[in-house]
Amino acid sequence: MVWQAVDDSSARATIKDGGVSLTLLFRFGADGLVAEVHADARCGMLGNTVVMMPWFCRMSQYRRQHGMLVPVMGEVF
Repeated sequence: MVWQAVDDSSARATIKDGGVSLTLLFRFGADGLVAEVHADARCGMLGNTVVMMPWFCRMSQYRRQHGMLVPVMGEVF
């Protein structure tokens, strides 16, 4: 995984697995926690057809679990 800063509150992460590559944009809140994640395109099903479409997730309600802060609520659009 390769991280690249975009501005003071966001960064891109590129994940590669063999010949497949995915880039996600992470936006961080004032508390430093991930608030949103966006992908320009990801695989999804439209009927019986696999299509590429945008993906957006808003994360909230962080709780400490096993020493880590983990979002327990996520809204996907």
